[in-house]
Amino acid sequence: AGVILSGTGSDGTIGLRALKERGGLTLAQESAEYDGMMRSAVQSGLVDMVLPAEEMAGKLVSYFRHSSRTEGERDRHKRDVGEQLSRIAALLRMRTGHDFSGYKDNTILRRIQRRMQVLQIDDPTAFYKRLREEPQQVDLLFQDLLIGVTSFFRDPQAFDALERLVIPKLFEGRKPDETIRVWVPGCATGEEAYSIAMLLKENAPRGAASPNLQIFATDIDERALEVARAGRYPATIATDITPKRLKEFFSREDGTYRVASDLREACLFSSHNLLRDPPFSKLDLLACRNLLIYMGPELQEKIVPIFHYALRNNGYLFLGSSENVTRHARLFATIDKPSRLFQKRGGVLAQRLPEFPLAAAARQAAPHTRLRAPTSSLQDMAERLLLDRYAPAYVVINAAGELMHSSGGTGKYLELAAGAPDNNVFALARRGMRMDLRAALHKAVSTGQAAVQNKISIGTNGGRQTISLVVQPLPAESGADPLYMLVFRDVG
Repeated sequence: AGVILSGTGSDGTIGLRALKERGGLTLAQESAEYDGMMRSAVQSGLVDMVLPAEEMAGKLVSYFRHSSRTEGERDRHKRDVGEQLSRIAALLRMRTGHDFSGYKDNTILRRIQRRMQVLQIDDPTAFYKRLREEPQQVDLLFQDLLIGVTSFFRDPQAFDALERLVIPKLFEGRKPDETIRVWVPGCATGEEAYSIAMLLKENAPRGAASPNLQIFATDIDERALEVARAGRYPATIATDITPKRLKEFFSREDGTYRVASDLREACLFSSHNLLRDPPFSKLDLLACRNLLIYMGPELQEKIVPIFHYALRNNGYLFLGSSENVTRHARLFATIDKPSRLFQKRGGVLAQRLPEFPLAAAARQAAPHTRLRAPTSSLQDMAERLLLDRYAPAYVVINAAGELMHSSGGTGKYLELAAGAPDNNVFALARRGMRMDLRAALHKAVSTGQAAVQNKISIGTNGGRQTISLVVQPLPAESGADPLYMLVFRDVG
């Protein structure tokens, strides 16, 4: 168990996260006047209970008395909880939209048992009933399932190998108008994404010869993503980051370290579910560390082909120290086994295409015209299927903003204006988006490169939605007018 007291000058989030990962109890002192760091700890979602100081000792005694069992009792209790596992997973799926049924049982069981100890409930059936009666308890269990230990440059030897064997190759032959694309799924609070961004910045060619950097960092935990977007971390990160990097990439703010703006701008943090949402594509590097270890074999068999699809030919895969893709040697070559660095084999297709069943059920794509005649290429067919049925909402426009093609699901971002029908995307764009949309299209037209606008707040039916939008030039046929894909993505 861990206790955070008011006035200590530290939010203790690193210790709290490690405790919750191991199934421990976390308490914070109730205070009329929280200091900034204390408030950060409470708002992080890592604190189980906020109590007056005089009540903490009694709660700790009760917690440890409740959690003390013999080995035989623990085994029986684990079996009893396991019998409720599928029902609890169904509640999580209905409440949050996320399916944990393919995760390793021990991972889920350990977090369920921790929540039962916090609530001091012995009977798994009673716990299931509590979840049904109090949906907020499902939310708290969901947050527990998302807790993972992370840090800057975690496993330093692996990051050294990444910098030595992979990062320089990403820049080889790259022109200034090209982009190095990286995806960090399961990014949590952002430390890993920023670590990779630092390596890329340090190794990039100096001056105008440097290509653009684009790092997509995704997770299903919105609380963690908010931390990542803010880029503010406790002073204790100095134990993981060299003084030189702290000076170059961070600034001190109120006892914390804040990631420099140019590093934050290179990273796009957004909500994304590996099993439900379409993957990013044409990636140079995919870093997914310590996520696969929580998934069962069947789920891993689905995820690895998705990674293969997302990477460019000869793109690199960076996994955690307990993860590997040795069962997929046909798809990936090993670059450095101890560091879990792999490379996509060119010219090889996964035997099973990625599937996104939840997205398919949630979205019925509207019929629309095709831009090109269909081809017989299996890869083209697969990519067209992903775009048609599973991709984020998008439209295709020309340089003047005239609508040429539309996917389903665009009504959240575009709406018909009063009066005569208008086919111009600026007239259709919802309030709050038009200025950013004009800026992005202008940049894409003038540079011929993708343009990204982040943190755009738009009005929707009865509320507000924060989105990002990307304007991506499309390959043009000889003599044809240039076209651009405008992609909408919810980020908060």
